Amino acid sequence: MKTQLVLQIKIFFVILILTGIFGSSAFAHFVWIEGSPVVQTGKEETVMFYFGEFHEFLREETGGRLDEREGLNVWMVDSDGKKQAVKLEKKTNFFQTVVKPEKPGRCNIVANDLKTEVEDGTKNDSIGIMYKPMFYARTQFLSFEAGRVSEKEAEITDILDLDIIPITSHLDPANGTISPDVGDEVVFQVLFKGQPLEKAKPFAYSPIGWVKELRTNPKGITRFTPLWAGTYVIDCVYLEKVSGQFNGKKYEGIRHRATLTLHVRTHD
Repeated sequence: MKTQLVLQIKIFFVILILTGIFGSSAFAHFVWIEGSPVVQTGKEETVMFYFGEFHEFLREETGGRLDEREGLNVWMVDSDGKKQAVKLEKKTNFFQTVVKPEKPGRCNIVANDLKTEVEDGTKNDSIGIMYKPMFYARTQFLSFEAGRVSEKEAEITDILDLDIIPITSHLDPANGTISPDVGDEVVFQVLFKGQPLEKAKPFAYSPIGWVKELRTNPKGITRFTPLWAGTYVIDCVYLEKVSGQFNGKKYEGIRHRATLTLHVRTHD
């Protein structure tokens, strides 16, 4: 047993080295969403919103840096495209809301925080300027009721300034699944202001702390194959070189940061 554990640890660190995560300047705090991938139609479900570093198992707390995300806005888009704002309640180390889907089908939960103050990035080699941070997050879940299937699948129209859209369909509304299995290919598209973002470098974070750097093609598309079951977070950063002012402070760029949360199942 001890030998097997040592081998697993060695393999894990080899993966870290091969994926180049040591010394990466991309890692920093972001917002991500956690909740059940399948929710019973007509019943309430709690959804959590965290701020921290998922891959480091860091979740900021009330009275600390979680307070920086007081400007977080959240809405749910149901299976027929109806958009509804939801209120947040702050807990010890997350915000939470309760959703109640009324119709079966795929739903989206979307969040943004556009109220963060200008920050000084002049001493940071990866930024180098005064910048305005923007945070975005998205996840999907299936509203499921046995024997009842949605007639129409609504397209995603509520696109965030920086957004990560899943485009691989693992949806099986008749049997109540929306998640890929371990070993399935996961494909997604990165969009900036509705247009494909080429050469973006999103990171895929696994539930055990494994990290893989990806790269988008000219259509903003990239993919990876999850090796473990559980919650994954896709994280992407884009620095927009545009000047402006926010609350009287000048900035030379806007640093957009978006996440997509997805769930991976074990093989049936």
